[in-house]
Amino acid sequence: MFKRKLWLFSLIVSAVLLAAACDDSGGKNPYLIYTGSNTAMKVMWQMTATNTCTLEWGTQEGIYTLGKVTTTENSSSTNQHIHSYTISGLQPGTKYYYRAMGGGLTRTGSFYTAPAADATDVNFLAFGDTRSATTTHDQVCAGVISNFTDDPETNYQTLAIGVGDIAFDGLEATWNKEFFNKSLTNAQAFLASVPFTPPMGNHEYDGKTFKKYFAFPYVANRYWSYDYGPVHVVIVDQYASYSPGSAQYNWIEQDLAKSTKTWKIIALHEPGWSCASSDLFEGHANNTSVQNYIQPLCVKYGVSLVIAGHNHYYARAEVGGVTHLTTAGGGAPLYSPRIGEPNVVIAIESLHYCKFEVRGDELFCEAVTPEGTILDSFNISK
Repeated sequence: MFKRKLWLFSLIVSAVLLAAACDDSGGKNPYLIYTGSNTAMKVMWQMTATNTCTLEWGTQEGIYTLGKVTTTENSSSTNQHIHSYTISGLQPGTKYYYRAMGGGLTRTGSFYTAPAADATDVNFLAFGDTRSATTTHDQVCAGVISNFTDDPETNYQTLAIGVGDIAFDGLEATWNKEFFNKSLTNAQAFLASVPFTPPMGNHEYDGKTFKKYFAFPYVANRYWSYDYGPVHVVIVDQYASYSPGSAQYNWIEQDLAKSTKTWKIIALHEPGWSCASSDLFEGHANNTSVQNYIQPLCVKYGVSLVIAGHNHYYARAEVGGVTHLTTAGGGAPLYSPRIGEPNVVIAIESLHYCKFEVRGDELFCEAVTPEGTILDSFNISK
């Protein structure tokens, strides 16, 4: 009981400090949107007033000679001052540098295009539930970016799969204070350097803000899929029907059936198997729709991995040859997992993110703290 009261007191204090310290005036530094193409990357940013901007790019840091465009506000974002441009005609698996200029400001970043379609090896990251506690989210992002700044040869500046709950609610001001807070230097560096592909979480509410700033090529609602070298990722929208016979369920099944990629992964927010509980401080109960609808599709179509969040800790479950990860240590206040739940191999209360390496028919994963301590490691063989 004392632990719960202390946790709640800390959350209240953090919320008060956040409200006092953070700027919610708007504007967003450039960040990356992966559209599913290995020869393109979309760059998005938001100004605080109407401006004409310039976007330039190249393959050498500080030298932007490959392309230059002038951008104006998106016609669909009247009076919201959102700019975006999809840089196309790029080479797969190549690093590019870019800068966006406008309103007297210059912002820079870099990215890797997705690997060739026939690539067999790739690295990527996964984490989520970044909401509410901005300093801890920034701490996790510091760990994430250390993978490609301290050791560029590992090439983890590629892709990060999210699990939803970007901010505490769907209000624009909350997103400005939390996820897009310009004072969080590590979080800003991550967004400017790695495309992040989260599904929608329950804290995104009606999804309007989520869909506005994560402008992916959705099939409908907020679900879609993409290839990344040897990996096929399906993003599930759990806040639109995905029961058998629904439009989303039919699409998921057809999408999985036609993919020929070696590795199939599903990303969603609420896990089918985690450390189930009805106690807020221990996390949310298992999602039976994932158990009853998604799991059979995983078994039928060879999905190796389901990545989820919602419960703020790390957990790994093994069910019918499918690995179910809960990787929700991205910054939100942590929960205390109940140990010994069915199918759960390991559960740890900790901030963390996951590192994946695909090497042909082998997939390796490490769950690590922001400081680099390994919480769990496993591999899957095809």
